[in-house]
Amino acid sequence: MPTALERTGDFSKSYNADGSLNVIYDPMKTFTDATGTHRTPFAGNKIPVGQLSTVGKNIASYYPLPQLSTPTGQYNFTGTDDVRDHAQEVTVKLDQQIRPWWNISGSYIFYEALQPLGNPLGTLPGSYSYTYHRQVDAVQVNSTWILNPKTVVTARYGNNRFPNLIAEVSQGFDPATLGFPASYSSQIQSKFFPTIFLRNFSQLGQNTSSLDNWKSQIINGTVARTEGRHNLTFGGEYRRIRMDFQDFSNAPGTYTFSGAFTQSGPNASGDGSGSDLADLLLGYPVSGEVDITTQLNTYLDYFAVFAQDDWRVTSRLTLNLGLRYEGETGLKEDHNQLAVGFDRTATSQLANGATVTGGILFAGVDGNRRDIGDLSLLKFAPRLGASYQIRTKTVLRGGYGILYAPLRYDPIGALAPGFTAANSYVASFDNNQTSVGTINNPFPAGLQKPIGNSAGLLTGIGNSVTSYDQNLHAPRVQQFSVGVEQELPSHIALDVSYIGSRSINLNPSPTSSTPVNFNQLDPSNFSLGSSLSDEVPNPNYVAGGPGIIGQTTVARSQTLRPFPQFTSVNLFVSSAHANYNALLIKAEKRAGHGLNLVTSFTWSRNMDSSFATANSIQSSGISAPQNVYDLEAEYAHSVTDVPYRFVAGVLYDLPFGRGERFSTGTRWGDEIIGRWQLNVLPTFQSGFPVSIYQSSNPNNTIAGNGVQRPNLVSGVALGTKGTLYDRLNGYINSGAFTTSAAYTFGNAPRTLSLRGPGYENWDISLFKSVLIRDRLNVQFRAQTFNTFNTPLFAGPNTAFGSANFGAITAQANFPRYLQLGLHITY
Repeated sequence: MPTALERTGDFSKSYNADGSLNVIYDPMKTFTDATGTHRTPFAGNKIPVGQLSTVGKNIASYYPLPQLSTPTGQYNFTGTDDVRDHAQEVTVKLDQQIRPWWNISGSYIFYEALQPLGNPLGTLPGSYSYTYHRQVDAVQVNSTWILNPKTVVTARYGNNRFPNLIAEVSQGFDPATLGFPASYSSQIQSKFFPTIFLRNFSQLGQNTSSLDNWKSQIINGTVARTEGRHNLTFGGEYRRIRMDFQDFSNAPGTYTFSGAFTQSGPNASGDGSGSDLADLLLGYPVSGEVDITTQLNTYLDYFAVFAQDDWRVTSRLTLNLGLRYEGETGLKEDHNQLAVGFDRTATSQLANGATVTGGILFAGVDGNRRDIGDLSLLKFAPRLGASYQIRTKTVLRGGYGILYAPLRYDPIGALAPGFTAANSYVASFDNNQTSVGTINNPFPAGLQKPIGNSAGLLTGIGNSVTSYDQNLHAPRVQQFSVGVEQELPSHIALDVSYIGSRSINLNPSPTSSTPVNFNQLDPSNFSLGSSLSDEVPNPNYVAGGPGIIGQTTVARSQTLRPFPQFTSVNLFVSSAHANYNALLIKAEKRAGHGLNLVTSFTWSRNMDSSFATANSIQSSGISAPQNVYDLEAEYAHSVTDVPYRFVAGVLYDLPFGRGERFSTGTRWGDEIIGRWQLNVLPTFQSGFPVSIYQSSNPNNTIAGNGVQRPNLVSGVALGTKGTLYDRLNGYINSGAFTTSAAYTFGNAPRTLSLRGPGYENWDISLFKSVLIRDRLNVQFRAQTFNTFNTPLFAGPNTAFGSANFGAITAQANFPRYLQLGLHITY
């Protein structure tokens, strides 16, 4: 959190982690020498009152004061909130036997929940703070017919509805209160506090507001028949899945401040200068966007038929032979209000007569498809399995199958450029050497409104555009396994298996909701160096045009981009692939006398070319490729790679009570000490790989690269030494990296050999059963989770150059908690 002095523009007492002054520079006072463009520091390291932005200063006033005195950008505030989820559920089920050979059943489930994510800052905008209002209406009907002793037919129909409302904690707040012009506030679709992203200070607000309604209808049926040694199954399924939504996430504006305008120079990195907060106070964001959206009513269809034969060839050999044929359309919209691709070769003319290449393809226009992607409707998926009993106590098993994973679609307005007007803030004409805009009035010409598909290939010019790639393919996964199961002495069953998979056509984003910017500058132009930031005449200038098209001059780098009429061209692609191999060893012993033991150990390796950075304990960094012209360079250990994992389970019926080893000899005494079961479940696993990126990324402004990684220092250990607790404030060795300069790419891979904290957990429970009468049993359950209160620490901060780099500041699991329950069966 910023100090009281800092929020007034006074950085005279703001220090970096190494004790040096966090010097801020005046972006209005620059000079150029042989080494490039430089800035002059603010006198006294204070921003003059006359240069402070009204809106920026008002936004900064919503930060709570820090609780600790720390170097700039380090954690100095701990917030808590009393978060209470409210939920209700109603389930109704009906079973009816119409005839001895005909049974039907049906059910209805209603669920509603109000899930606040909390507001630990305790301020109006909060940070990542919103409320999720969920609802579920689910209906299903099943019917089963036994036609004869060999044939059973089943049919099922399901209809589900999932409306969701995501509302910010500041819903209803008028941005005009912050000093934005009334003309700005009057044009936005939904009023709440703008989302403010800063590099070193906490985020304010959260851009997730939306109203969406998910619906699905499913019809399927199967016929199962037994013929001699064959168990045959045939079936089919049809699904229609709908997603009706309107996206308000960027309605009042989303702005990012990086410190680029107050550092010593536009391309400076790692010198401890500049402040994202100072940029905010001056009113100079590096990017921003306000969206005006249209409600979209989207859907897709899926169908499949399959046949399966479980064939007992001999008493020792069984074959499983199956084939599935399936097809899935891409996402469609009721009124074709959807982009279905980006044509990288088509040309069109601007109003000034200039010819530009590339543009959005709209559904159902000029012979274009109505649905997203190039998804084959002829997908054959074989399933083959075999089981062979080598000896009485030895069985060999193997299998192979092909699966097609469904595509994920998110309710984001960016899917429909033209029907969503994405108004991009223009920060600079010279790659952030100087600012040409201000947050006091970020869109002086007003906000563009949706115009549909009327502009054709020129839709979105001057701003960024987003679409699914027209060559998008369905993810295809080949899975295979082979294993041996052996019964060992002392009644131990040992299973040793190899499991593998090969996956292609994967979305390289961790959640499929992050596209790839293909409007990046070709690295071959990096040799032009600082001249890429020179301000040159805009060959695509159109008087009164939107965004960069309406600017008479632009940076030279913009004119050299593949599609210079756009700021970015963001496409959802299927470029990633994955490779998984694992050895699974499982042992099970039913020792008798109420004791059961199960253990499993997995030794695995998971590689992929996704640019994912997040897993269950590591917060997301920047999910983007370093070089869009070399996506294969992202191939590395997956962020979910866990080479070692051990899980065990011990279930022990304690030998107390009547008929057991220890008895009181009395009825009531045996009732008290008898029928107790002890359950012990330990889990141990290695940590996830760490992903490093630079907190400063000069290539982003110059070339549009989403992430820049540092360089590795040869021969230097990546991690620090000591116990985990000793390393909490410095888990990663910062001396193992150096900052990669502008016009270069760092040589650090996407994931390192260094791994985050491992996982150790024990869950222990004790059950007591009481038999009331023959058909009524009551079981009391006392369960402890994380019994020994062992913390699972979150991953370290991986932003090299950040004041918190390498620090572990959060716990990723729950502390020990006790759950008491009563289970009644009759």
